[in-house]
Amino acid sequence: MTAGVVTSVLSLGAVVSSFPPVAGAIVDRFGRKGAIVVGALLFSLGALLQGVAHGLTLVISGRVISGAAIGLLSVNVPLYQGELAQPRLRGSLVALYQLAITAGIMLAFWLNYAVAELRGGWRLSVLLQLVPGLTLAGGMLALPQSPRWLVSQGRSVEAAVALQRVRSGDDDVAGEVREIANAFAREMAS
Repeated sequence: MTAGVVTSVLSLGAVVSSFPPVAGAIVDRFGRKGAIVVGALLFSLGALLQGVAHGLTLVISGRVISGAAIGLLSVNVPLYQGELAQPRLRGSLVALYQLAITAGIMLAFWLNYAVAELRGGWRLSVLLQLVPGLTLAGGMLALPQSPRWLVSQGRSVEAAVALQRVRSGDDDVAGEVREIANAFAREMAS
């Protein structure tokens, strides 16, 4: 029963944080980029709590927090990619996201296999999760905010600057910002 609880609470955290009112409130507050940073930091906190835990309560707490991070990231990363990517690349980038998730699961399997026989190997396995968590949080700080979120906040000039950072000089950034603003206005009207 204990193994089932420890395993399932990760999913519980993911379900709660990916619930639209919860994920939406976080995005409304911090933007899509900020929600990803929050998710990456939560993931790292969850891994740290699990890795240093000396009791079941802390392991379960860490799993719930990590699950919440996974739910938040699963909702926001593909949307962030889609909002920043050129229209012709959106599908490929979201597919690449799923491939990266699958590759990460495979890498985790092999790392777990490599440390399984070590004393405290499970702790090392969990603490290694800090690497992708902190890398994602730090990497996101160098990326622009979502232009769609900026438009929703009435910051169209900043949305144009964000798009210019990821577009070539030939792209019609002003036209794209207008399209985003029009789409947002239609959504709000409905």
